[in-house]
Amino acid sequence: MMKCIITFYNESIKSIMESSGETKITWSLIYNQLKPQFIRLTQMKFEDPKNSLADFNEYFESLCDDIVSGSRKLNEANLIK
Repeated sequence: MMKCIITFYNESIKSIMESSGETKITWSLIYNQLKPQFIRLTQMKFEDPKNSLADFNEYFESLCDDIVSGSRKLNEANLIK
């Protein structure tokens, strides 16, 4: 769970730091573009504790991958503008 939270934070900071000028990325833009991933972050606590370790690993790895790909899409779209 913590890996997903840290991944979201690091990707957000990276996006903010790499943007500049007219194409400045802000927290508001990140939140709006990555809202599904953000909601999944807040819903992690509701995962059934009876799930197997493999299920947890698959779920959390999938979320981390979605965060990274969403951040990449945000950065690419920002560069095109």
